[in-house]
Amino acid sequence: MHLDDAVATPRPPPWLTVLGRAVARGEAAPEVLHPRVATVAVVLLRNEFVVRGVPSAPDDVLVEIVDGVYLPLVRRRGATG
Repeated sequence: MHLDDAVATPRPPPWLTVLGRAVARGEAAPEVLHPRVATVAVVLLRNEFVVRGVPSAPDDVLVEIVDGVYLPLVRRRGATG
């Protein structure tokens, strides 16, 4: 992913559509649509660009952010009981 892709988004972010579908299927709670939760992956990626001073992130960083942080957060928010 490139920095320009993560920073400038003139239309509704595609991840909100994805999260909305997960909520509709019962795989995530409606709370995941909260802006802080919905944008945490992009914020972490943006931080990676700023801290490292690079315009792109390697695949292993993307996998860490999505699989190690974002999906567990969304799934935990959708857990019941």
